[in-house]
Amino acid sequence: MRRCSVLVPFVGLAVLMGLAGCSPDSRRDGPEMVRITGVVTLDGEPLEGAHIRFSPDVSGPAAFAVSDKRGRYELRTYEPGDGIIPGTYHVTVNKEVVEPGMEFESQVAMEAYLKESGDRPSATKIVNTVPEKYASKKTSGLKAEINVGSAGSFDLELVSK
Repeated sequence: MRRCSVLVPFVGLAVLMGLAGCSPDSRRDGPEMVRITGVVTLDGEPLEGAHIRFSPDVSGPAAFAVSDKRGRYELRTYEPGDGIIPGTYHVTVNKEVVEPGMEFESQVAMEAYLKESGDRPSATKIVNTVPEKYASKKTSGLKAEINVGSAGSFDLELVSK
């Protein structure tokens, strides 16, 4: 009996110490994150389903988002809602949709294509509905400077011409 009463306080202390690290206020180790939200539009209209990527100028993790039906997005780096690491970023945007594949006027036209190319016509094709320049960090022209304490909105206004 005596032995049990001595162990109980130590076990209780070990459990409390373990729970202290599991509190909702405990933070992930690593750099401070900045919460960034925004709206992406194409020719003034909200762009739903756009994939937004913030790629750092120096090595480090990129931040991502997908826009909702109103064009709104919230950046994440490691987990939803965590934000982005401060730094300078190139921004890219694309939106891929699946469209019906190659269509032929007749069976003869399809057979001629197959004979000439040796390829099978695809049943579907993936098309980027955002101008191609926005899909590359070299050509998008979109840059962002994120500083500690600069939480806020970063809207992306894309144009098709």
